[in-house]
Amino acid sequence: MSNGIARQRMARRVTFMCLLVLTTFTLTVTPLAIDLVLLGQGTPGALEALVPLYVLSLANTCVNPLIYGFMWKSFRGAMVQVR
Repeated sequence: MSNGIARQRMARRVTFMCLLVLTTFTLTVTPLAIDLVLLGQGTPGALEALVPLYVLSLANTCVNPLIYGFMWKSFRGAMVQVR
């Protein structure tokens, strides 16, 4: 019985982590995608927003390891072994 509960708990954690990664990706990349569409249509101001939105989209690459590190114990252990 306790093994089934542990599996359910792990499944919930993995699901939450995947949703968090997906949400982070969506929040960091969608503004750039919208700006690129607006830039293609010749919308004023779209070019000025391009660099900050590009940096924001790159921030996703920095945030993912933090999410994995805080939520996944084996990932933390693997990172410690790499050092």
